[in-house]
Amino acid sequence: MSTNENAPSVHDSVRAIAAELKLPFVLRANNTLVKYDIKSGERVTVLVEFLTTTETAREVRYTRRGKRLMSWEARYDYTDIPEGELTNWKYSEVVMWDDTFEPYVENKIGRIESPAEYAERRRWEGEQYRVGSPRSPMDSAHRVTLGHTPMADYWNK
Repeated sequence: MSTNENAPSVHDSVRAIAAELKLPFVLRANNTLVKYDIKSGERVTVLVEFLTTTETAREVRYTRRGKRLMSWEARYDYTDIPEGELTNWKYSEVVMWDDTFEPYVENKIGRIESPAEYAERRRWEGEQYRVGSPRSPMDSAHRVTLGHTPMADYWNK
């Protein structure tokens, strides 16, 4: 598959693969079709790049990257079927892992900070006289100890 403007779209390529196999062929999430080759009635070869993930409500962890080479070869090995009639496909696959891939996390919601960042933020807030903004100032830890209690719940957690 080339990147010129006459190249078929990914959807057209997937449809062509499924039509040749006469089987459903779907690209899953985090899979990218790199290239494919169809020799009509004989062989279909597909190369897909993929990422393995662990997903939660807050984040997606991308743990590994690899390439999967999938191959379907025609099987004519049944003796009771007329010669030349395609009966089935013999499937094989090879997975090649990318050893240079660095796992990473994509945060979906919320402010994410490490324990060290949290401790540093709380230390900095504790040293300020009035943290927050001019429109909504918050009392510092020191002001709470002097009897200013609206922020006591924040500092005592």
